[in-house]
Amino acid sequence: QAAAVRVLAPSTPQPMSDKQIVAKQEDALQKAGEPAPASREVTYICGNCGLDVTVKPDDAIRCRECGYRILFKKRCKKPMQYQAI
Repeated sequence: QAAAVRVLAPSTPQPMSDKQIVAKQEDALQKAGEPAPASREVTYICGNCGLDVTVKPDDAIRCRECGYRILFKKRCKKPMQYQAI
């Protein structure tokens, strides 16, 4: 008596969502001994009206005042100096 054997096709991996990617990155940082960032907000400057726009990972890239979609990242306040080789 032969038993019926059911062969399953290998499943294709599903793409990861943004939240899964962020969680995986935070896990990797914690395993490396680095603290997880407390805030994922980044401040940009609107290219049209100059307003400071704070953007979270799930926010639209758009100025809240004028609706312009080109934002420039603020420069860091810490002076950086590189040594030429």
